Amino acid sequence: MKFGSTVRGSSKLTAGLLLAAFLFVGPLRALTPNEWRFSQAIDVPANGLIRVNLPAETLDVARPDLGDVRILDSAGREVPFLIDRPMPRRESALRSQELRTALEPAATQITLTTGTKSLLKGVTFETPPGSEFIKAVRVEGSHDSATWLQLASDKPIFRMAGGAANPSVSFPEGIWEFLRLTIDDSRTAAVPFTGVLLQV
Repeated sequence: MKFGSTVRGSSKLTAGLLLAAFLFVGPLRALTPNEWRFSQAIDVPANGLIRVNLPAETLDVARPDLGDVRILDSAGREVPFLIDRPMPRRESALRSQELRTALEPAATQITLTTGTKSLLKGVTFETPPGSEFIKAVRVEGSHDSATWLQLASDKPIFRMAGGAANPSVSFPEGIWEFLRLTIDDSRTAAVPFTGVLLQV
């Protein structure tokens, strides 16, 4: 979490000014700084809008909504500030540009041309309704479809009769022009995968 304090130009505000961020717990009423349980100094290098990352110690003692954080200037006046809460990254999925499937004696191999420069962090297998399976998957990535780097190995995917399912495999985030997915069919019959979604 971050907050910025807007400090407007004043003859009393200089480059070396220290602002005290006082934290207190309890009802919001007028308290003098001596009554506040926690305080921290913020070094303000210049006048104007600044951005400050709150340290973990501050977040530990502040309310979750940071409603008890106050900033005072050197004269004891409260200074306005804005709390910037980054939104969590939304999960999304893409379809690959091209999908090729090859059945081998003991494996199904799916090669994807991703068609994206987005960071990829996993794949989700699509199957016909009613499919039941437990499989192990190896994922490899490539930039030229000639040299492959293993991204994940022996990752389980499954869909069970009772509704339990895990059709996804995650791997370290990266940009890959090609992905090769090898599904182990050595123990059970091959599954007719109908598609693969790219997790970004």
